[in-house]
Amino acid sequence: MTVIKRLLAKGTSCVSVSPEKLKRQCKRGDTEQGYHEKEAGMTRFTDNVNRYLSAMKIRQTYLSMQSGIDKNKLSRILTGVQEESGSDMEKIARGLGQSVAYFLADDMVISSMGTAKADKIAFYAGEPTEKQARIARDLTELMETIDLVVSAKTRFKSIAEE
Repeated sequence: MTVIKRLLAKGTSCVSVSPEKLKRQCKRGDTEQGYHEKEAGMTRFTDNVNRYLSAMKIRQTYLSMQSGIDKNKLSRILTGVQEESGSDMEKIARGLGQSVAYFLADDMVISSMGTAKADKIAFYAGEPTEKQARIARDLTELMETIDLVVSAKTRFKSIAEE
């Protein structure tokens, strides 16, 4: 059975798009583009995960690497073609730095990315842990120290030449 027939058999409501384009998009699992609406068989978990991925601009490829789930299987799960198991839900939630309960909530709130510009961020995978924040502060301090040393060397050369 083709992808289109499987999706239509499950009750997918397709938006006005050519069948060829829809077939390409459905094969890729590209749900964020709006080529097909939420499928009847989709669970609250997958719906919330898709909302989270879209809001945080996280790609399925990244989630596949983080969760250890094959990218094709992950695509089938997130498009509703394949049901997710409990272990799949745990892997997906862990890969996104959240709990399964977070994605099962009726009123899931997605924290904003702050004031950062989207064109300057490669991906967003949640708030840093205390250890990550400490490492970032230490690295910033190191870079400032290196800048001071390099600029001092230049000043000393200028003084020596005078």
